[in-house]
Amino acid sequence: MQSILSKKDNKKQLDGTIKKVNIGSEVRIYFYGSGREDTYKIVPFNGDVKEHTISMQSPLAVAILGKEEGNEVIFSVGDNKNKIKILKIN
Repeated sequence: MQSILSKKDNKKQLDGTIKKVNIGSEVRIYFYGSGREDTYKIVPFNGDVKEHTISMQSPLAVAILGKEEGNEVIFSVGDNKNKIKILKIN
């Protein structure tokens, strides 16, 4: 029988630990500036936004590595500051 989980419990993995963004994670992100959502996979080498992958060294990945679902983060690319929210981590 499947149990019903609260939103808070959905952030936990089966072993009870909190999901955090790591290399290899697929992360659903909400971009406040544009109002759009997108999913990216964090990869160790060169990413390709067209394929929804971002390098672990990119400003976005650096800002979200180690963060949890629901965290809001501000990161910069050049002079542009961007505010995002981590919606889901797989």
